[in-house]
Amino acid sequence: MPEYLGKAPIKNLFDELPTDMIYYEIFPYLDYNSRVTANLLLPLKDRLRTPLMKDAILGFSIQLGITKIIPLVRKQAKTANNIARNRLTLKIWRMLRMFPELYQYNSAFREVATTKALEFSKTEELSNITRHTRNELKKLCGDFLLSLETCYPYVREVRDSSKIDEWSAVNMPQSFNKKFLFERIKKAMAAATFDNISILESLIQEALRKGIPATHELLVDAISRLEALLA
Repeated sequence: MPEYLGKAPIKNLFDELPTDMIYYEIFPYLDYNSRVTANLLLPLKDRLRTPLMKDAILGFSIQLGITKIIPLVRKQAKTANNIARNRLTLKIWRMLRMFPELYQYNSAFREVATTKALEFSKTEELSNITRHTRNELKKLCGDFLLSLETCYPYVREVRDSSKIDEWSAVNMPQSFNKKFLFERIKKAMAAATFDNISILESLIQEALRKGIPATHELLVDAISRLEALLA
């Protein structure tokens, strides 16, 4: 047997602190990833365990899709340049195929997406688009409508993860200071570079987990900043 397996576990700071202090004075101020790591440092009997709620993973997938698509939709609506606008339109329809949960488990979104696909598939009625964009858009929208019938039927309604209370795998009592979190996001946006991008990404994820919708103006700006750094 290797020598290290016979040794006692390495002690850490948490071994010297009361459990209540860890739960109520430390955990509330950690982000999700740090909280998971800290939870693993506790003795097995003291670790916090909260099973994922039903549909938590689906809800998270829906929320992830929203955070990716909504900023593109808003950017496309504000873009005056026809070429850039056409590229964004194609990008939206390509990305939509990556998140089928959006239209399999959300009837309102499915209805809107279907209506828009029918509108955009009538490319002869669209102006200021190139022949390539016209052909590509017609194909993308046609394929999307076909996939709704053949591959991705409506299943049932699922709330997105921003409305699923305390779905995370590590749950703890904590107060939530929205103003403080928003200030941290603003500072992270101002200081964001490619090298420290994980800080902004972590704060965005924290806001989503705490129920801030992806359509919130600050989160839309933060996600756009994140995508600009990754581009």
